[in-house]
Amino acid sequence: MNINSPADANIHRSPTDINSKPLAEQPKAIIGKATTQIEKAQQVEKDRLAQMDGAK
Repeated sequence: MNINSPADANIHRSPTDINSKPLAEQPKAIIGKATTQIEKAQQVEKDRLAQMDGAK
């Protein structure tokens, strides 16, 4: 997996970038970051569905 691919270019990285973590902790950090992004996306989708249901 290439974390520097063009698809990742729009992801804002914080000062505590995954690459700054020790090598043994990187997979856990990657999974944690992905889980957080999925949860945020699911919440946005849930909010949009609620808005659409309210507009009916």
